[in-house]
Amino acid sequence: MAYADYECYFIKEEEMAVLLAGAGVKQWYGLTSKGQSTEEKTPQQEDLFRIMNSLYQKNYVDWEGDTINILFPAGEAVTRIKNAVSLIQMEVKEEESKSLAYIADRKVLWLEQSQREPAMLKFSLWEAKDWLENLTEIGLLPKEEPETEEWNENRETGEEKDNSISSDDVTERGRMLLLNPDNGQQKAALIIEDQGIDTYMRILRSLLESRKPYRKKQWEEIMADWMEGKIEDDIS
Repeated sequence: MAYADYECYFIKEEEMAVLLAGAGVKQWYGLTSKGQSTEEKTPQQEDLFRIMNSLYQKNYVDWEGDTINILFPAGEAVTRIKNAVSLIQMEVKEEESKSLAYIADRKVLWLEQSQREPAMLKFSLWEAKDWLENLTEIGLLPKEEPETEEWNENRETGEEKDNSISSDDVTERGRMLLLNPDNGQQKAALIIEDQGIDTYMRILRSLLESRKPYRKKQWEEIMADWMEGKIEDDIS
């Protein structure tokens, strides 16, 4: 399903922080919050009234007696952040864009900076399968392409034939980082690099590094583990 088929919603970071604090989330790694405590970001009472009124105007909350209810889609966004087992940060060099995907139970909250209103965050709610397919549009998921003779020769190992690379010949297209959803600590990185007519994946984890052909099947195998918060070293 294409990006245009998914509805996007907008929220300020301070509004999201208030909702998360109310839901018992003590620490949030967002696009700019970088793992700060939600309690530290709790506003003064006057500001809290302003924020809650703004959330009410957006139909993100309502009141039932003394109880505040978080409504869809904000409630679903909070749930996915709270339950996230995986956090993937995506960067596309050409667009100079950065976004985050919080993942739990094959459901994704995609959080981006609004291009229309810089003070706003844009979020959308995805099924994992649709979200993965959509990454083709932003250049992070490889398309199915005929393999060159060199790749056919090295299919079993998945490694390139000649590992001697001049840094001048390599251009980074984008990168994906697997982060700890609680504090943003990096667990692994997948860097997409163009070299001549070929494209590679450089995979970093702990002190290990490998470089493989940028092919859909290999990429999907890595992402299948990442979406559960796992890396190759975690798997027995």
